[in-house]
Amino acid sequence: MTPDAKDDSGRGSSEAEQGFRKAQVVGSSPTLGSIESNTMDLKKRYSRRARIETKRNIKKIAFYIVSAIVIILVLFFFGVNLLIKYAGFFMELNSSDTPIEIVDTTPLPPPNLRNYPRITNQEELVISGGTQSGARVKIAINNREEEVIANNEGQFTFIYKLNRGKNQFYAFAIDASGNQSANTETISIEFDNEPPELEIIKPENNAEFIGPENRQISIEGQTESGAQVNINGRWAVVDTNGKFNYTLSLEEGENNFTITAKDEADNETEVELTVSFTP
Repeated sequence: MTPDAKDDSGRGSSEAEQGFRKAQVVGSSPTLGSIESNTMDLKKRYSRRARIETKRNIKKIAFYIVSAIVIILVLFFFGVNLLIKYAGFFMELNSSDTPIEIVDTTPLPPPNLRNYPRITNQEELVISGGTQSGARVKIAINNREEEVIANNEGQFTFIYKLNRGKNQFYAFAIDASGNQSANTETISIEFDNEPPELEIIKPENNAEFIGPENRQISIEGQTESGAQVNINGRWAVVDTNGKFNYTLSLEEGENNFTITAKDEADNETEVELTVSFTP
């Protein structure tokens, strides 16, 4: 082989190696499709982050709008002065080391009184009920004011001597902080310990009835209005004026009757009546 041939073959192999290396470099370089794909991924990521950031901004704006509306409503309904007072209070709370004294200003509910009759024949009235433990109970009765202290269970009792006729009273409570309850309802009680009148109009006591036509008689009388009349265990009809009438049949011989009138205060008057019957 001639030197020229060796040179030609050497150049040929060198050019082949260079072509092979260029092919390797070209194969390792990114293609146009991969570049476009990466660009699209970046755009998607940016778009997603932009949407998230937009949502956050919308939420912040909504929060600020709602807060502004609430502040406006507070100012409208409660006034600027109240807002200033609360702001001053919280500023003092944050700046002061002195413990805040809590003052109880809540009023008590009215005392709970038991039920009382409209009228009674008992001269002493027991006023009792319940309220806060240790509270002072003021009882205003017949233009006088009495005081009693509730026990540990909140119960209280006061005994008052009633005036004859109509009596009125109400009560209220005061706690240890000086808070006073509203008054209870005014209660009226009539004191009446006099027995009702009872008069037998007919027949007369020890009257005699003869003949079968006189076997049936009527006991008539007068008592006070509202009283009840009982004749030998049977109730007679009493009208609004206190008059009563009771019809019965006599037994042969002596007939004894116990007639009782009872008023609304449970005062009683009793009368005995005797008549005789001969067939």
